[in-house]
Amino acid sequence: SPARIEFGGDLVLGSFSTLEIEIGGTQPGTEHDQLVVAGDVSLGGRLVVKLIDGFVPSAGQSFPVIRYASHSGWFSEIDVPAVSGLCIEVFEGLTGITVVANASPGDVNGDCNVDLSDFLSLSECLNGPNAGPNAPGCGIFDFGADDDVDLRDVAFFHTAFTGH
Repeated sequence: SPARIEFGGDLVLGSFSTLEIEIGGTQPGTEHDQLVVAGDVSLGGRLVVKLIDGFVPSAGQSFPVIRYASHSGWFSEIDVPAVSGLCIEVFEGLTGITVVANASPGDVNGDCNVDLSDFLSLSECLNGPNAGPNAPGCGIFDFGADDDVDLRDVAFFHTAFTGH
């Protein structure tokens, strides 16, 4: 369960450590984990971010998960949850580490890339027996919010896919 843990001095997360951060809402300490280090934190090992209690962040939400006076190093591995239409990212700042949910339109599998696997999902929503925005996983492709998945939505996906 989420907690706020405070360290009065320094903290070392070694190369074999795993730091698991649970996020179930926006409030540090009660809805998501937060470490507060009064001194220096040396980062290493693996960071695992988990969504709990059915929580799904909205685009633009951020979660300050580590606060420190200074830091060195970085995690050798970062695992974040895949959320359709969002890119969950971890950012380092001068005084802390923040997990951010950014909009990623067209990224149906939540891997932070609009790529061919997403296009294959889009094509399933345009064709076949389970086509349409109400089919499982297809609502994300209704970019025009007009209750259908059509060529306008394909054009929007093309822009997300190519950047043009």
